[in-house]
Formats: sequence, structure tokens, C-alpha cells
Amino acid sequence: MTPTVSDRLLVNEMLLSVESENPAPSPAYSPLLEGTWKVAYSGTVANRLPAELIKTSPLSLTILPDDQPIIEITSEVTVFNSSAQTLKLRNTLDVESDMRIRETYSEAEPEALKYERLLFIAYLDEDMMVARDDTGAPDILVRTSALVVDEITDDEDLITTEEAVIESDPQSV
Repeated sequence: MTPTVSDRLLVNEMLLSVESENPAPSPAYSPLLEGTWKVAYSGTVANRLPAELIKTSPLSLTILPDDQPIIEITSEVTVFNSSAQTLKLRNTLDVESDMRIRETYSEAEPEALKYERLLFIAYLDEDMMVARDDTGAPDILVRTSALVVDEITDDEDLITTEEAVIESDPQSV
């Protein structure tokens, strides 16, 4: 469902209150960024396009720890009622200030989708993140799982908390 102008105004008013209570003093540097997130709301212009033109499944993104953090994004995209294609992006995140990060698209499938943007982490806690682009449009993300990082930080050693629970107690599934 495409948010109406009233919906966007209401969301922005509520976010101003939430953002003023941000518990992370330097959210761009916080390890709370790491993990898997689902986009619960996006205020970007792309979401204002008619549904007949473009449809996307909910975006899922994973922020992996590294000297230069990496973000992986996946979604199913349908353009002009064609068959759905899987969109996969692998991007780098460069911290530019306590709140500002630059997301640079480094790998994309299909390849024509490469660009970069600035994001301001306006709110971050264990469960929710609010990121605004340089136009002020907000994205509200909800954590779906955190990363558990061992002393060794090879990609093979990264597991989500869901995997950790399953490994420690297979009966819990």
C-alpha cells in the first residue's frame, strides 16, 4: 500500500518524537547497526510510484561487521507486470560522522543498479532503526536478527542469533 500524504506527515511527526529519544549517542559507529533488518516503512520517492509500474517484496538487509562495513540487500521486483526478478545489492558503508554514513553500491544484480547515497541514522536501538536520506525521507527498519561475532571474523564464522539458538538448543525450533 502506498502511503498517502497524510500518512507521511503523521509518520514524520511521530519520528521526530522517537528520534529525540535516540539511546545511541554515535549511531553510525554503533555495533547495534550489525544484523539483519526488514524495512517496515520507506518514505522514499520510489514508494510513491503507482503500484502498476513497480512492485517490490519487503526489503531485507544485512549489515556485516568489517573494517569497512558491508550491507547486503535482497528484494523481489516486478516492473510493468513482468515476471519477478530477484534484486541483490552488496554495498559498502563509510562512516562520515557520528550520524552520517555513505552507502556506495559496489555489486548489483542486475548490474545497471549502481549508485551511492547519504544516510543519517536518526534513531538506533536493539530493535529499531530510523535512517533518513539527504532529502529527509525516512526509512524505518525493524531488526529480524542480530549477528553473533566470534573472535575470528571471517564471513564463515558469522551467525545470526536465530542460528545460535538453534545450535545451542535444537529442540527450540
